[in-house]
Amino acid sequence: MTEYAVVVEQGPHNPSAYVPDLSGCIMTGRMVEEVERNIREAIDQHLEGMREDGDPIPGHILWSPTWTFRPHPRAGIQYTKEDSQMNRRHAIGGMMAAAAAVPLLKGQGDEVTDWVGWWERSKKYTLAIAEAMPADKYDYVPFKNGEGDAGRSFGALMQHIAQAEGFYLGRLGKGAAPAAPALAGAAPAAKGKGAPADTSKAATVKYLNDVFDWSIATVKQLTPADMTKTFGQGKQAMTGLSLLLNAMVHTGHTRGYSDMYLRNNNIKPPTYAV
Repeated sequence: MTEYAVVVEQGPHNPSAYVPDLSGCIMTGRMVEEVERNIREAIDQHLEGMREDGDPIPGHILWSPTWTFRPHPRAGIQYTKEDSQMNRRHAIGGMMAAAAAVPLLKGQGDEVTDWVGWWERSKKYTLAIAEAMPADKYDYVPFKNGEGDAGRSFGALMQHIAQAEGFYLGRLGKGAAPAAPALAGAAPAAKGKGAPADTSKAATVKYLNDVFDWSIATVKQLTPADMTKTFGQGKQAMTGLSLLLNAMVHTGHTRGYSDMYLRNNNIKPPTYAV
């Protein structure tokens, strides 16, 4: 039986869940129990739709034995290693993070190579999504009065992925990420803020390409020691591994919304390939 990691997050008003392996498979509910029921149904419907479209069904990417995720009562997440020997709990940076959905450390010589491979595939898939949307639809917003990801234009949504990559990986101290493209000739939007962003297709695709190239170069510079080293101080302190997890999970979470943007415009999303 195929198994998928499910990330459950507590929002300001209600919990929600998404499946990193299944782009666009997102569900909410009033209570966690309702979210769990809803996401199970959403996975079945999502897979049924993929079969009807002739898309290949992603194999599970959970490491054996299975890791399952549930909300932690205080912070972050609780996950359980389901074997006969141990039951471990861990919170990553105060946020829900699908640690099972990305490679965990294996050996001293190959974990960096694994991460580089993940980032290279993430770049290819993200750019395929960006290219799939026509240039005249980059200002499309699903919910005009919405907040968060679904309240952004498609161009702004995709650029948010790049901005977060720069935020998390920039804290590793390997160099600054490329800046977001500013709208040529535009005056600053407000005191203390830069010029409005150029969220056109051409600017967004170039920005994503530049940031992912920078991200890959940054990950290539990491050493096994960087994975357990703490970067930052106080509440901002995170290990290198936590920064990688947060960056990868944020990208997968935000990128998942693109499925709705594309389908609302009668565009079949690219096949998941991360």
